[in-house]
Amino acid sequence: MSSLFETQELKGFIRVTHTARFESIFQLLYSMQSDVLYAHSRIYPFAYLNVGRLKLFVNEDVNSHDTVKIIPVVKKFDSTPTFFLHAPVAEVEDILRVVDQLTPLSKQPVKICDVTTSYAEWFLSQAKGWHKVKTSDDIIQDAKVLSEIKGRTYSSLRNTLKHVREDLKPEIRVLSPDNYKDAIKVFEDWKESEHAKKFFRLTIGRDVRLIETFYDKIDCENYFAYIYYVEGKPCACSFGTSAIGRIGWGQDITCKADTTKRGLADFAFIHLMQEMHKKGIQFVNDSGYYSPGVRKNKEKFAPVLLIQMFDLVKN
Repeated sequence: MSSLFETQELKGFIRVTHTARFESIFQLLYSMQSDVLYAHSRIYPFAYLNVGRLKLFVNEDVNSHDTVKIIPVVKKFDSTPTFFLHAPVAEVEDILRVVDQLTPLSKQPVKICDVTTSYAEWFLSQAKGWHKVKTSDDIIQDAKVLSEIKGRTYSSLRNTLKHVREDLKPEIRVLSPDNYKDAIKVFEDWKESEHAKKFFRLTIGRDVRLIETFYDKIDCENYFAYIYYVEGKPCACSFGTSAIGRIGWGQDITCKADTTKRGLADFAFIHLMQEMHKKGIQFVNDSGYYSPGVRKNKEKFAPVLLIQMFDLVKN
């Protein structure tokens, strides 16, 4: 087994790979969370935490001796590394021991990231000298309600979708090895639009890696992804997953569309909600917001809940 970063400085950790073994490890990890966070999805470890400048590791003795012990460690950068723990499940003493190991090696203080309210309360009741920092208000959408879009609240949205169906006439195809490059083109074109300059454009790199990692795994049951063509050209893409360990929950990972095609983004999002609801998903974590514009766009769908997300930081 390799050590944390291929040296002898910190033993006991192995690099995560996208295999059935590690999928089952993270499935157990996330199933033990009290809330369904956007960051606790079946794609997050592999398409977000283990690509580009980030490398993901987990303790070598994971779940040994019939005890749950899963301590994911993320290393950012190679030359001047910063480390953080991702939603670890273990005894507090074991978690703190890993923090102590990483502290002299990390350029920035070692944080414990992506935890729920109940997790933060549990950890802080046993670990002195730490505090929590809220990082997100994850927005929860009701997939059943958005599948039906009934009532006065959604009258404008219904008109928008009617325009898309009748005027744009989008053709919908499931993401596959045959068309995944069309999905990547959607994201790359969106990045270059004037509209995109108002938003956090770095997420496009993540979206592209998401497609490159999962384009051959779409089963429309646990992984949902669709491309929307207008006049034969790929103009929108949506991607969602069912939640691990929580029946009836899922995550909306991304949904972007050609901004010159009025209403197409809303059409793609509602279609994704409809397809996820067909498979028994009731509530969808639509992630948080980082600007007033993003918040306004997500709130127009009348979300039913906000779930707080935290990092734990030493005082």
